[in-house]
Amino acid sequence: MKLTVFLQGQLRLLVGKDQIVLSLTKPSLSAALQMLSEFPFGHRLLAKDGSISPSILFFLGDQQIRATDDVSFAEGDTLTLLSPISGG
Repeated sequence: MKLTVFLQGQLRLLVGKDQIVLSLTKPSLSAALQMLSEFPFGHRLLAKDGSISPSILFFLGDQQIRATDDVSFAEGDTLTLLSPISGG
């Protein structure tokens, strides 16, 4: 199945585009995160211990989800990753 992943904030600036389309063999959030971690920007999704960074916000459609949620995607779903811009 195809999943459109929208990139916002620092991730969009880093990648240089606002969306990526993944071809998932298993329609789960864990499979999508595994695939995303293999992209050149994937290290930005991870904390030092290898877990998903708590600073990345995830949205399935317009509903916020956690990286640890047991989520399955349906055809037409969208996942948004928001890496808030911070600093001073």
